[in-house]
Amino acid sequence: MPVEGELPKPDPPPSSLVLAWMLGVALFPIKFISLTAIGPCGLLMMPPLLGILGYLLTRNRWIRPLAIVFFLADAGLLSLGVVAAIHFGILAVAVAELIGVTICAIICACLFQRSASDYYYRPAT
Repeated sequence: MPVEGELPKPDPPPSSLVLAWMLGVALFPIKFISLTAIGPCGLLMMPPLLGILGYLLTRNRWIRPLAIVFFLADAGLLSLGVVAAIHFGILAVAVAELIGVTICAIICACLFQRSASDYYYRPAT
């Protein structure tokens, strides 16, 4: 119970969104590793990743579809990096980028959870 004159605490973000945020942070080293396979593409995706991570745990409705599209596109670009790394014979980079594709898929799955949908589209209590 809040004390009189005190604002109620907002609901914390669900664990699925917190997991998506933490996995998004884990993508940063993979962006640097992808420099060896697909050039500056990894660095070009870092500023949007920072922006999405900055807004992901807020209740802004526009961030969820934008984040889903971003992480699907990032998974596609990392997949191209896997193919390029295998082509050039850099298997360590290919494995790292394959881990990045998996992380992007898990983030999208977290964003599709019902708890994430309720967090963005139901009014705060």
